[in-house]
Amino acid sequence: MAAGWSCRRWRPPGSPWPACCPPPRPQAALSLAGGLLLFGFLAGNLALQYGASRLPAQLTALVMLSEIVFAAVSAWAIDGAALTVPLLAGGALILAAGVLSARAPPAA
Repeated sequence: MAAGWSCRRWRPPGSPWPACCPPPRPQAALSLAGGLLLFGFLAGNLALQYGASRLPAQLTALVMLSEIVFAAVSAWAIDGAALTVPLLAGGALILAAGVLSARAPPAA
C-alpha cells in the first residue's frame, strides 16, 4: 500500500466495509478463548445430560430447579443484581418444593 493511503476513503453504497479491504480478522487469542469456552459449555451440558439420565427423577428435578436459585444468588453476589420480592418468593417456593420432594417416600 502506498504510504498514507487508507482503505476507508471509499465505501460502496450500502456496504459496511470498503471494497478494497476485507473485514478485520479476529485475533488468534480471542478465537482460541471462544473455542475453549464453546467446548466447555458443550462438555458441561453433555455431562449434565449423562448424569441426569442416571439419577432418580426427584433428584434430577431438584438439581435442575436449584440452578435457578444459585444463578439468582450469584448474580446478586457478583454483579449486584436486585433481589426483588417476586424473585425471593420464587426461590423460596423452589426450595420448599425441594424439601417436600426429599421428604416424600420413594416410589415403589
